[in-house]
Amino acid sequence: MLDDREVGEEIVNDVFLKVWIGRKKLDSIRNLHVYLYVAVKNACLNHLRSISSKKVREIKVTEAYYFHLSVDPAQLLIGKELKKKVVDAVNELPPRCRLIFKMVKDDDLSCNEVATILGLSNKTVFAQLTIALKKLDHALRT
Repeated sequence: MLDDREVGEEIVNDVFLKVWIGRKKLDSIRNLHVYLYVAVKNACLNHLRSISSKKVREIKVTEAYYFHLSVDPAQLLIGKELKKKVVDAVNELPPRCRLIFKMVKDDDLSCNEVATILGLSNKTVFAQLTIALKKLDHALRT
């Protein structure tokens, strides 16, 4: 499961240590083989989960560090101008369209969640998002 023998052995040792510490409860376990298998499997999955979240955090930190070090004044100016264009284009949207767009893009809500909150159908929310994106695309191209 782990593709790393040392880590696997460490996990098995940890599971056996936990079993040894809780040895008074061993007689309540019906099938020790299944219990050990599930305990080791869950420990492996927890280890893989922690590794993957650690890698994601490292990538985010690296990206943030890289972007802060490589600041180009021209790129900053272009970024500010583009951001202003986007904000202006969003503010030009009709009120309901703007609200739906902001709920989906800014608040990270799904179309279903927005539809439920606003009492609209999913198709209406999707149609409003489509309208918003088309208007933003047009505004940014001009």
